[in-house]
Amino acid sequence: MGLHGRWWLVAIIAGVVLGPLDLFGQVNAPYPWAHLFNSPAVWAAAAFSYGQWVRRPRAAAVGAVIVLVVGVEAYYLADVLVRDADPANLTSSVAAAWLAAGVVAGLVFGTSGSWTAETSGWRAVSGRSALPAVLGAEAVHNLLRLTNEPADGRPDDLGQFAVLLCALCIVALVATTRRIDRSTTLRVAATTAVAAAAIGAAVNALL
Repeated sequence: MGLHGRWWLVAIIAGVVLGPLDLFGQVNAPYPWAHLFNSPAVWAAAAFSYGQWVRRPRAAAVGAVIVLVVGVEAYYLADVLVRDADPANLTSSVAAAWLAAGVVAGLVFGTSGSWTAETSGWRAVSGRSALPAVLGAEAVHNLLRLTNEPADGRPDDLGQFAVLLCALCIVALVATTRRIDRSTTLRVAATTAVAAAAIGAAVNALL
């Protein structure tokens, strides 16, 4: 049985790696790169990439949930083991909130990743636009923070982080539109732009 047949095992291993890697990046990466490791969009990218690898929608969705849920607990466990954090963090309300978010993001982005196997139709457009849209949405949210929040109430490098997210959005858009026709590519780009603007503005209004 190949790795695709053991999709659940790959998901567990990916989650075990994701959590400590995220913690390592937050602690050791230079800013604004360190912000990426605390970014919901990057965790969504992990789920998307897993779904893109599996390709089968049901296994992609379930496996991506496993990746993120295991990743959350692996993150907190690594924090306990490496930085002597409180073990209660593993079962805290904050951890529970991230676990719930992991279930939702895993279902959405795991499925979206699997839909990139299609080259035309609404699934191809929705699936291929999901990753660049979430990166773009976080960039929009941070740009709105930059214009609306007082300077002493936000990170000094927020603008740099927004530019980095925009760059990653473009990279993701280019990567997900390879080998598809021009019409579908334009629909993916338009869907990405609309979704990024709408979601980014909505998140900014809520937070």
